[in-house]
Amino acid sequence: MLLKKLINFLEEINKLTEFVFRNEKIDITENQRFYDIPNEALKVLDIRCKNHLNDKDEYRTITRLIHEPPIKDADGS
Repeated sequence: MLLKKLINFLEEINKLTEFVFRNEKIDITENQRFYDIPNEALKVLDIRCKNHLNDKDEYRTITRLIHEPPIKDADGS
């Protein structure tokens, strides 16, 4: 009985909150550091890039830096 009430409660919460996930693909350009993010994007969950050095066409996550990068870019950013 308690489990059924919990399931009903979670279903009601799910109806109140709407999650919309959308994948965007943007071609990367050599020597370009910044890219436009769509205005409707509220939160970026993951950024992945296809690794050109593998045979499987795997996408790899680009890690987020918390601190300043140890080596500055040539453009000073």
